[in-house]
Amino acid sequence: QKTNSQYFKLFIIFLDIWIYILAKKDELGCSASLIFFLFLYSLVNPTHLIIIVLVGISTIFLSHIFVNCSMASGMIPVKGLPLPFISYGGSFLLSSFIMIGIVINFSKDESYG
Repeated sequence: QKTNSQYFKLFIIFLDIWIYILAKKDELGCSASLIFFLFLYSLVNPTHLIIIVLVGISTIFLSHIFVNCSMASGMIPVKGLPLPFISYGGSFLLSSFIMIGIVINFSKDESYG
């Protein structure tokens, strides 16, 4: 029977292939890969707290990317939401790095699940 860490390694391999095929140094593709990875990792994890945190973090990234792409294409009026890791937004950039740090802590620490 496979453990969660073995499933996680399979998802890492799939994520590498996903990034290689779709991203190709494209910010939108990298962001889609990050959101896809966060949702996949939340499906593998048995702890409810981690599932809620990961889905929340991926929803924050997804909403910021969606609103920013909609603003750039002219579908909605211009708002003040920055694109994660690209646009200059000091507090949101710091918050994004903190959220990614929380995700890395969940994936490294065995006591979480």
